[in-house]
Amino acid sequence: MLILTDSRGIPLTCSGPVEGNHNEAFNLVSAVQKMIAGLGSSEIRTDGLFLNADPGFGTEGFRGYCSEVEIIGNIDQNK
Repeated sequence: MLILTDSRGIPLTCSGPVEGNHNEAFNLVSAVQKMIAGLGSSEIRTDGLFLNADPGFGTEGFRGYCSEVEIIGNIDQNK
């Protein structure tokens, strides 16, 4: 399950559960798109959002998605 929180750690939205036999980047863009859509219906803006994530989320597809929707990704390079 993915969870987006505010700067104080208060959950704002979460994804549905993902089976444990997948890596953390499985269907990542799709899951985050749904989460962002839910925030939009609550009138919470995400442009300029600063997103901290571990290197497992550093796929090219996810980095590209963040750039498209103006989310600033603070994601280390996955070695």
